[in-house]
Formats: sequence, C-alpha cells, structure tokens
Amino acid sequence: MGRPLLTLLALLTTPSAEAADLYWGGHYTSRFTAYDSLSLGSENDRAEGLSTALDHRAQLRPTWAISPNIGLHAQLDVFYLQNWGHSPATYVDPVSGESIPVASADGIASAESSLVARALWADIYAPLGRIRFGRMPVDWGAGIVLNAGQDPNSKYGDTSDRIEFTTKVGPMYVEGAYDLISEGLLGENDDFHVANVALAWRTENVGIGYLNRYRMQPSNDFGSYLGDIWAKADFGTLSAEIEFAFELGGGDLSTGANDIDIARWGGNLQLGAQLGAIQAGVEMGVASGDEDTSDAKLKTFTFDRDHDVGILMFEETLPVLEATVMNESTGGRTLDAARTGNAVSNAQYLRPWVSYALRKDLVLTGQLLAARADKLDESESTGRGYGTEIGLSAAYTPYEKVTITPAAALFLPGAYYSEYVDDDLGGAFNGPVYGGRILATVSF
Repeated sequence: MGRPLLTLLALLTTPSAEAADLYWGGHYTSRFTAYDSLSLGSENDRAEGLSTALDHRAQLRPTWAISPNIGLHAQLDVFYLQNWGHSPATYVDPVSGESIPVASADGIASAESSLVARALWADIYAPLGRIRFGRMPVDWGAGIVLNAGQDPNSKYGDTSDRIEFTTKVGPMYVEGAYDLISEGLLGENDDFHVANVALAWRTENVGIGYLNRYRMQPSNDFGSYLGDIWAKADFGTLSAEIEFAFELGGGDLSTGANDIDIARWGGNLQLGAQLGAIQAGVEMGVASGDEDTSDAKLKTFTFDRDHDVGILMFEETLPVLEATVMNESTGGRTLDAARTGNAVSNAQYLRPWVSYALRKDLVLTGQLLAARADKLDESESTGRGYGTEIGLSAAYTPYEKVTITPAAALFLPGAYYSEYVDDDLGGAFNGPVYGGRILATVSF
C-alpha cells in the first residue's frame, strides 16, 4: 500500500499514554458501470460503442473523542474513484525477481495518489455554543447548493476551510461561519472570502432554515450574495422537502472576465408518501438558464454535482465522442460536443418514482425523469427538450452493513441533442442510451 499510507494508519490506531477514544465511520464502495452509448447513437464517425468501467473508493471518517466536550474529526478518501488496475500495488516478476508496479493513472506507482486527506477539523462544545474550525464538510438543506457528498453513490463532496460557531437563541439555532476559499499572494488583498449566517428551527418532524452566504474578493471588486431557504416535514406516511436559492452580485473574475453581473436561481421540491410496503413520490426542480451566454450577465444556475436525480441524465456527460488521439490525458474521449454535464443546470425536470419492499432485505424502485432546458441561447436552433429517462434499481442488503445496489436506465434524447450539429464533430446525436451500474458497499 505504500509507506506514507501505512505510517498514517499506524498513527491513527496506535494508542498513546493518554489516548483519546477513537470511533470509525464511513464506507467502502466498488462500482461497475456500463453504457451503450454515451455518444447518443452510432452514426457519428467518432461515436463510441459499449464502454465499461470498474472503480472503487473508501471514505474513512475517524473521530477522536479527546474529552466529553472536545473532539477531532477527519475524512480520508482511499482509492478515490480509482479504476481497478490503476493502483500503487506491485507484483514480483517471476523471471527477473523485480518488483513491478501495476498500471496506474500516470504510469507511476504512488501511495500518495491513493490517499486524500479531504477534511480535518476540531469540534468544541463551549458553554455558549459549539465551535468548529479546520477543513470540514459543508452541507445545507436538500443539498442543491452545498452537499457533503457522504452517500456511497456520491462522487465529490463539498469541503471548506472554515471557522464556525453555532448557538441556540430561544427556539432558533443561529450559525455564523467564515470560509477562506482561496489564499492568494501573501500580503496582497486577493484572497477569496465567504461570510455565512444561518437561522434554523427544528422539531422532531419539522425543520425550516435560511442561509445567508456572501462571497467576496476585494482585489477584483467581486461580491455576491446567495440566499437559500429550506424546509422539511416528515410525518412517516407523508413527507415534503423544499429548497430555493438565488444569487445576486458581480464584479471582476480571476479568470479575466470583467464587469460580471450575476442573477440566477434554482429550486427543488420533493413530496413522498408511504403505504405499507409501497412508497411513492415526485421530485420537481428548476435551475435557471440564460438566453444570451455571450454577454457579461451570468444567469445559469447549477445544482451541486452530488444532488443526483438520474442514472444517465445530469449524471453522465452527454454526448461524448472518441478522441482523435487515444492517450492518458484524453482518456480516449473528447467532450467538445457535450451538451450537458454531471449536474442539473439550465433545466426544468420532473421525476416521479415508486418503490416496493419485496422483502425486508430487498427494495425495488422505478422512476421516470423528464427534463428540458429552462432557456435556450439565442444562437441555438434546436428544441428545448433534453429527453426522457426510465430507470429501475434495487437495494439488496444480504447482511447488516452490506448493500448491493444495481440500477439500469434507458435514455431517449430530445431535440436539444438530436437537432444539434457541431461545426467540427458533426451531429447524429439521436440514438437511445442504455446504461447500468452496480454498487457494492460495506458501511461501518
């Protein structure tokens, strides 16, 4: 596994004279995916056929209980979405006796590439409230803006270098936090800062909150305000959750764009009902689009990448084509003709679903996802329809803490893809996509 990783694990588990209690949480997931074809058809000269991948990831979340009111937390990602075969392991050549690295992403065996220390923060319960500081996961509401990404199917997860204080004022929880998003040159006023104030009220069944988030970079005279209201009610047989966010602001960007004006918004509503072994629900969402993407007004809203609504749509980049040159940097693909990515953006969608507990250890789920563009750029000549996805999945728990989750989907592209023609890569993006994945997860 490599000396650095073994050294770290030894430090985590070796007791000291005054050892803190150590508690572990997290999961290990292996994931197999197969798609035919993410090129949305086979008529394009550079369309790919069946593509398969097998990757894995362990998310370790240790907690050191130093005292009754002081804790230290960490999040470590091991083999973060690494494909099987891209590993720092070695084997001994039976002829030469040499230790030879198995193929890795960059051709070099590296223990560091297999371990990502994603977060480490302190947690103190003081008389006036709770204090947290360090690099920590950040999450809010239904997760359309801030999502910690700790579900086994999540790929990313939001973290922030933050100082946070939470206290209770009457029936309300009040949270204030400061994030340092980007450290620039020392002695220069070019850092990127975020100030947060959140108000929340919760009971056992109902919760409501409002997040105020102001981002600023004084050196570029940039500032934007994001407001996010969230509410949830869960009474067992009936449940509802809603989140609505908007962002206003502007200034210059570090990318070189000047006099930017931001005005964008997005929302999500989820309704659910349960009757015995049957559960059903519907999810609706809108992420604002932009009719003129060539000007300095940014109106397109994008959900957090870990807010997953489909198996193919808004989960995989569509369409992809084979790269002209097959090498490690391209991964064999080009995304130059891509119309949508791995997050809900410039979209209106509807997702009804129903699940049935066939047995205590087996739940079957079916869903339909239909979506279209919220706005169409003035330069576009296609229709707004993204298309329709039909999905089936199951959750099988043969043993406690072990879950196997197969899922399959059929995506029928709409006019937004089928009528599109790229100047260099052509069109013919009108074919169905068949896709599936299997997740095997051990939680602890």
